[in-house]
Amino acid sequence: MTTKTRTVETQLEINAPVESVWRALTEAEEITRWFAPEARVKPGVGGHIWMSWGAPWEGENKIEIWEPTTHLRTSWPFAPPQTEGEAAPVPLTVDYYLESRGGKTVLRLVHSGFGYGAAWDEEFDGVRRGWGYELRSLRFYLERHRGTPRRVAWVRRRVYLSPEEAWKRLMSADGLLKQGSVAGLKEGDSYSITAPTGDTFRGAVLVNNPPLDFGGSVENLGDALFRLGNEPSGDGGREIWFWLAAYARPAAEMDALQSRWAEHLKKLFPEAKK
Repeated sequence: MTTKTRTVETQLEINAPVESVWRALTEAEEITRWFAPEARVKPGVGGHIWMSWGAPWEGENKIEIWEPTTHLRTSWPFAPPQTEGEAAPVPLTVDYYLESRGGKTVLRLVHSGFGYGAAWDEEFDGVRRGWGYELRSLRFYLERHRGTPRRVAWVRRRVYLSPEEAWKRLMSADGLLKQGSVAGLKEGDSYSITAPTGDTFRGAVLVNNPPLDFGGSVENLGDALFRLGNEPSGDGGREIWFWLAAYARPAAEMDALQSRWAEHLKKLFPEAKK
């Protein structure tokens, strides 16, 4: 029996040579500059790309197609809890199709294998939104910081609230918006906000999907990238996280930023559980 599946498909143009885009997708050091903080690669068909955001968010993707500057396919087995009567899912696959156009690159991503039904819906939506941000992160890196190492401040907090209640706290004067607002802003719009931590974030919006995520550039922190997420945790709770990726910034500065936001989220969500 063939299992019906869903596909996430998206495309964007990157102002960088196709060779640079290929390296960003397939070289470990390059991957750490726009995607996962840690990566290892064994190139070629039958090889793998291992990536980690810290346990348990890590894993190895098998390389199935390796056609330099043209087509990369990776896959890994994945199955959320299955609904009654649902057949075993096929492995999830990601195809990256690259095309050179006048010195720029058109990248088309096709992420396949998602089943239908409630057991898959959150995973499908999270991946769809995730790629919306991550591919913009790839473009941001290649067009504005190519070849520059990246440091990340990442804070997570497990809560047991509705998506709307969690977002309401995040977007309150006690959460992110002591000054300023992001309500109604679209990709490319300018924003400027100041949090109770004293941190100011000013730049252009990349994504704005209430009540689940917001992200943008941060011009006043060396042209960094910022994202605030409100994702399901798989156990009936939610994972609230603060992410800021910066280029050529001192480690001490990023460590201090991470510590501030760890304390801030604890105060904002005192009832959170681990």
